Amino acid sequence: MFSALDIIYYGGVISEFDSHSKKHTILKEDGEYEVLDLSVEDWELLKSRSVWFCGLSDWCS
Repeated sequence: MFSALDIIYYGGVISEFDSHSKKHTILKEDGEYEVLDLSVEDWELLKSRSVWFCGLSDWCS
């Protein structure tokens, strides 16, 4: 996800999607969650799993 304030991209993983609101819940690399409408956000899909996320969950096990 792009931070206009910091002018850099931060990592995150989509953990949930609400089909009614069309919003995604993102687990950010700082361990916080954020609910976003990704249709209006600047984001980039990465091909590989992020190293930081493997440390926060059992997803990489």
